[in-house]
Amino acid sequence: MSRPLLTRRQHEVLLCFARLQEEQGLAPTLEELGKELGLNRATIHGHIQALVEKGMLENLLPGASRGLDLTEAGQSNLPSARLNPIPDSTGQAPGGASPRQSLPQQAPGLQLLGRIAAGGPIETLEDPVDVDLPDYLRVQEHHYLLEVAGDSMQNAGIHPGDLVMIDRQGQANRNDIVVAVLQRDGREECTLKRWHPLNDRRVLLLPENPRYSPLEVNTQELELRGVVRAVIRRV
Repeated sequence: MSRPLLTRRQHEVLLCFARLQEEQGLAPTLEELGKELGLNRATIHGHIQALVEKGMLENLLPGASRGLDLTEAGQSNLPSARLNPIPDSTGQAPGGASPRQSLPQQAPGLQLLGRIAAGGPIETLEDPVDVDLPDYLRVQEHHYLLEVAGDSMQNAGIHPGDLVMIDRQGQANRNDIVVAVLQRDGREECTLKRWHPLNDRRVLLLPENPRYSPLEVNTQELELRGVVRAVIRRV
């Protein structure tokens, strides 16, 4: 089962919670978290509730100011560096262990540029939407997001409403899932399919749903707009 997607801010709150809990030996209060992150109590409370609902934190003592704790899922969302001993004033960790590394920076968000459906043009958004992403996705400057509007790739785990992170490039390997743009009767048709080259001039675009047929096209009539690197399901 895939772990729930955290927003960049939720991940930041989770990291801060873990760091303060490790340093203090007990769970931080909402006020302590707010002071560390520069957020008010109500905002922190909202993020904590979201983390509880997503299974990252559990409330062991309802109503207590320090009643929260990390779950196993929450631990798995933390970098392994936080488990190293805290260094002393000389920069050395107890027992000669390596100093604790600093927690990684959050990945930048990406812009959601439009929606992609089988057999139609990309529906470009007038105002691209910024989407926060977890740092383990390794976001790069040449990545962008599209929202999936069709079900032709459902057996590959890509469903309507999912976001796909696209690596903007003009080449693909066999079986990559690609954004392909076809020129048909003077208009663009854009689709999300598996890339299956037949030879230097012909390629099959394969769906992952038996209700749809493969498309065999001439590579001269096709433009690659990128390769799918991640699928993001919003909850």
